[in-house]
Amino acid sequence: MIVYVESNYILEIALQQEQFKYAQKLLELSQKKIINLVIPSISIIEPYWTINNKSHKRNKINEYLNQEIKQLNRSSIYNKKSQCLSNVNKYLININISTEVHLEKTICDMQKKCEIIKFDSNIIKNSRNYNYFKLKKIDLLILTSIIEDLKTQKSDERKCFISRNSKDFDSPEIKDLLSEYGCILINNFRDGINFINFILKLSK
Repeated sequence: MIVYVESNYILEIALQQEQFKYAQKLLELSQKKIINLVIPSISIIEPYWTINNKSHKRNKINEYLNQEIKQLNRSSIYNKKSQCLSNVNKYLININISTEVHLEKTICDMQKKCEIIKFDSNIIKNSRNYNYFKLKKIDLLILTSIIEDLKTQKSDERKCFISRNSKDFDSPEIKDLLSEYGCILINNFRDGINFINFILKLSK
């Protein structure tokens, strides 16, 4: 069984978000060769942008906090209490560092346990065929990567695409396109695990 995932899967694991345990279970199933977990290579790049943007916002908050701390330290009334803000400042810095470490570890782990769809000029060229979906360019390239890989798979192989990005991917047109290649769209990792378990029981 082939299971496609994208950028939000990496972030789910790296940041240990709400559905972390289900996302982690997919990785375990892939390691045991029960499923073939597949991710477009461009999906590995996108989380760095997301993490970088969040880090940039935290840095802006830190800049503001530093200014406030300086002002408070000038006051004999508030200078002792400014330590609370200093702690927040340090906490945000630590978040930036640990997030990058977790992201790098997650990506290294996935490269060992998943199949990576190579990004090439054909994906860029063929993505023009799907411009009518009005997706953001990065999402369009992710979808095209998956479609191009689906074209190479056996028709009788079970396939699904699990993504929490329902705002962009959960449309009747995209579902129809995926279904042409025997692939269904699933909007969260919990339902993805339930679907996989159901298919595994049928195959016994």
